[in-house]
Amino acid sequence: MPLHPIFYVYPLNKWVSWHFISEHHIKELSKYFYVQKVDENALTVIMPIAQLSTKAVFFLHPYFYPVQVYERRLLAKIGKPERLIGVDVADSDHLTEYAVKLTDYATAIIVPSYFAQKSYLNSGVKVPVHVVPHGVTEEWIDSKATKPSTFKLLFDYKTKNKKKLIQTWMLHSSYRKGEDLAYEIFNKLAVFQFPLMGFSFCINKFFQQGGYYE
Repeated sequence: MPLHPIFYVYPLNKWVSWHFISEHHIKELSKYFYVQKVDENALTVIMPIAQLSTKAVFFLHPYFYPVQVYERRLLAKIGKPERLIGVDVADSDHLTEYAVKLTDYATAIIVPSYFAQKSYLNSGVKVPVHVVPHGVTEEWIDSKATKPSTFKLLFDYKTKNKKKLIQTWMLHSSYRKGEDLAYEIFNKLAVFQFPLMGFSFCINKFFQQGGYYE
């Protein structure tokens, strides 16, 4: 019996963690299955055709954001997909009712930790939730240090003033990720601890989107 092809949907052209983790998942899956890479923006075009013509299995990584975006444009039209595997994380110990509702479209969910699995199940997720931990890639450990170009000003400040920089990156969902807590804690540390230890801190925030955690 032939195996179903896998369509792995992820941020194909974005320099984000989802991209790199997806690439490693695809590398391992390709040892046993035919895997087709699909950019997240092509989901509405590919899914209706592929499900009918190839009986494909879809991996959606990340899961919540694209499902939210395409719920009305795609899922409301085609209904619950037959073979949709969601890959995502848990940023807290509880999901909102809306997030739990979105998981109903999936056949199963993959998370990287037992903490995340417990968060999903305790929040009322009914579909199977499997744990596949993130691995450690040697190339990120053994690669030679490089001089930064994108954040050269921060690098120059650090070098000139002999500071150790603690940076928190807020690419999206800043409230969900605890930006307000980071400000509060860092400001306290800036008064009492950072000057003694030679630290400075910086919160980099680019854009925000909605969240799914409480």
